[in-house]
Amino acid sequence: MTTPTQMLTISTANATDNSGDTGWNAAYATEQAVINGTLGVYHGYFEINGVTGSGTAGHGIRINDTVGATHTITFSNDAGPYHVHNVEIEGPGYAYGSLAIDGINYNSIVENSKGFHVSYCYIHEIPRNAITTGLTVGTDWTDPGMTIENNFIERTGGVGIAYPAVHGQPIQVAFNTVDKYTIFRNNTFKNCRGSAAIAFLGGASADHSYSRIYNNLFYFTITSGTYIHLLRITELI
Repeated sequence: MTTPTQMLTISTANATDNSGDTGWNAAYATEQAVINGTLGVYHGYFEINGVTGSGTAGHGIRINDTVGATHTITFSNDAGPYHVHNVEIEGPGYAYGSLAIDGINYNSIVENSKGFHVSYCYIHEIPRNAITTGLTVGTDWTDPGMTIENNFIERTGGVGIAYPAVHGQPIQVAFNTVDKYTIFRNNTFKNCRGSAAIAFLGGASADHSYSRIYNNLFYFTITSGTYIHLLRITELI
């Protein structure tokens, strides 16, 4: 069990944190920790941290969805916060199946959740959205609702080719359509398909306010069958 001042952290073995532990062997820090399957977390104050890795290489933890029946990571049913750092998140395939499968799916059901933080992750081969989230309500820029930064997001949204109704976007802000103090910075989006690279959905019922989006890179190395807007907001009120 955790409290608001005590976060449960799962991290890969590393010399900085573990070299003083009885029985430590430097070899423990040389291999990537791999979860072949999916990860579901249903209570807040949780962090998964691979410690090393950026761009497309060197991540200490890899979650490899070999089944394709649900989201690769699911966070739900609590206010958070949830943190994901230095993790390779690989879905079942860019154009896999016919389901709306995401890399990270965070459906908070508690208003005023905040502190959702994803950084230095490599998120790829995802049928729909790399990240789907919402209802993250911060109080100011030092206490944001969510921060998505320094991630490499590649090959997402391909399920929409055969199933247009399941089309996605690399980042979708939509759940319960309330978010405040949202930061998207220093991310790379490569060969992603969908209605937008970053989509704020919900129409007139949404309250998307105080968002900072800067220093992100969007590009394609393929040209056939691709389409994407950089930013989509369904309605301004």
